[in-house]
Amino acid sequence: KEGDRVLAVNGESIEGLDHEQTVHRIRARDDQVTLLVIDPAGDQFYHSVGFGDTVLLW
Repeated sequence: KEGDRVLAVNGESIEGLDHEQTVHRIRARDDQVTLLVIDPAGDQFYHSVGFGDTVLLW
């Protein structure tokens, strides 16, 4: 949805990747792609309690 943020593609963090690199990871698999996304409210909550994106990948 608009405003959601992709955190991982196929279980691998995309932290530090630019848009083009992220799109490449998404398109790299022909069979299935798994995305971990967070909505703005969840993103705000995790950052307000001092957790970054890494904790969401556990």
